[in-house]
Amino acid sequence: MSEEVYKTVEVNVLHLMPTHDEVLSQHMKCFRLLSPNGHPPAFACHDRPALSKDRDPNATPIDLTTVPEPAVYAALAECVAFLVVPHCKGARVMYTSNAKKQLGLCHGSMGLICDYLSTGVPVIHFVNVSLPEKVRLNSLGIPAAGDSWIQVECPMIEFEAPVLSRPGVMAVRKQVPFVLCWAITIHRSQSLTLHEAVVDLRRSFEAGMVHAAVSRVTDKDNLYVKSFTPGRLYADADAKRSYLSKWRRLCGSMEACALVVTSTVCCCL
Repeated sequence: MSEEVYKTVEVNVLHLMPTHDEVLSQHMKCFRLLSPNGHPPAFACHDRPALSKDRDPNATPIDLTTVPEPAVYAALAECVAFLVVPHCKGARVMYTSNAKKQLGLCHGSMGLICDYLSTGVPVIHFVNVSLPEKVRLNSLGIPAAGDSWIQVECPMIEFEAPVLSRPGVMAVRKQVPFVLCWAITIHRSQSLTLHEAVVDLRRSFEAGMVHAAVSRVTDKDNLYVKSFTPGRLYADADAKRSYLSKWRRLCGSMEACALVVTSTVCCCL
């Protein structure tokens, strides 16, 4: 891909990159391009312990003040909501919740921050999503919608994880349900089906990584290859042995079937 073509997709199309460092670098570069004169304060999370909603109400009471902070932090170590979420108008984001599933939005949906309410709550513009028939404007946090797009208010919500050392206690993180998404790692993209993407493959470091990246996009015309090194395209040795073994067994079975068919035909003649 030429430099001229890349400039047209640099901040508008999701990048798939091998490492977290490259992803962070892409975020910061695009962030500076969008907000060279500063940006709103980042959204900071609020973490706390809480009683599980499924806890037996007749069980022995739990004093939440005795739940140590490290236990809460440990429970939230794999939380999809980040401690701090930078943002600005025009930023590409990925929705990280299923709270709006009835609108056709789920964890992984992509959008742009298009506005902010007077309270500071961001409004995200999602494309290729239609307003459900039974949902009206100004309900469920939808201030505007079109034939193939909707805008959704995204205030902070609560994400939960069990505190394993204290049965019946949950760690709760209150944070906005999105993260910056100008780029994601190739590993994280493996469950996604994308309309378009830029793939940066020069530093791919695992077997199958190149294949995983280029197979995310449904239309090859919307796949933009920023960099590629042929030596980075290779298969796992164990996988090759497994496929070769199956192929040999399959060929053996096909030869056996061919012999049976041939013998049957000859006997009939």
